[in-house]
Amino acid sequence: MEAIYKKYSYFSKLVKINSSSINEKNNIRLNSREDLEYFDGLLKNFFELLKTTRDIDTVLLNLLNLVGKLLYYQPFYDGNSRTLKIFLNIVLKELGYNILYKEDDYIIPMLFDSDVCSIDEVMEFKKKVGLKGRK
Repeated sequence: MEAIYKKYSYFSKLVKINSSSINEKNNIRLNSREDLEYFDGLLKNFFELLKTTRDIDTVLLNLLNLVGKLLYYQPFYDGNSRTLKIFLNIVLKELGYNILYKEDDYIIPMLFDSDVCSIDEVMEFKKKVGLKGRK
C-alpha cells in the first residue's frame, strides 16, 4: 500500500506526520484506491479553501469537519488522534494561531460523535484549546 498512497500528495502529508509520530511505517489502514482518492480530495479541498479565506471560524469549521471524517474512518492502524492533533497544530500555526493542549488532553476525539462538525463544536474547540489569536 505504501507505494500506492505516494501518488496522493495531500494524503501522503498525513502519512508522513503519522509515521513520525509513532515511529512506524506501513501503518495505513485504508485498503482501496477509492478511499485514498476520497481523503486526498478532502485534504486538497481544505488546502484550496485556505488559499481563499483567512476567516478563522470558516477555516476551523472545515478543518474540524476534515478531522472528524479522518477520526471517524481511522485511516491509520495506530496514532490517528496524535496525527490529527499535530496536523491541527501545523495548519493553525501557519495561520498565526496557537493551541494550548494539556498533556493528557484527548480533546480531538471528544469533540466528535460523528464525522460532521457543527459551528457549536467549533466554538467549544476554540474554548477548550485556548485558541490564541494571530501573532
